[in-house]
Amino acid sequence: MKRKVFLLFIVGLSIANIKTFASISLQTDSVKPYTVINKSGNIEGVLISKKKKGDNKIFLMVGSREIKNKNEHAASLGISGTTESQERKDQTGPIFNKIDILSGNYSDISVVKQTTTQNLYTLKDVVFPLHLKMRDGKNFIEFEIKEKGTWDINVIYKNN
Repeated sequence: MKRKVFLLFIVGLSIANIKTFASISLQTDSVKPYTVINKSGNIEGVLISKKKKGDNKIFLMVGSREIKNKNEHAASLGISGTTESQERKDQTGPIFNKIDILSGNYSDISVVKQTTTQNLYTLKDVVFPLHLKMRDGKNFIEFEIKEKGTWDINVIYKNN
């Protein structure tokens, strides 16, 4: 009798654990409506956030965080300032030269230079789920956005 009760207890505990595990797996999938599938080694990180529901846009900021190199000059009159070379001002962030659409679609893409090390891509009229692999030559990022909305994606390159 004790043995039967003990076995029923073990079986009941096992079933409860399986149900808990299944619900945790489902919650994890439903909470995260995007996936970063792969990235090259020179990409430090990828931050994805949803701005609002209902739209079909993706804003993709790409590049390294700008580090301000200050060349402070002190004049004999006690006036100081900073300078930035023309070469530095003319630099741009990474430009994706190949975009593979693995699922979904978009009608238009535009790119705007934000800073000397970052570019902002805007994808309009996105059909979700959208799975892209974007390359800028030697570096790449592959991700999937699963649900409709306006999304911010920040692809952060390592400062070399």
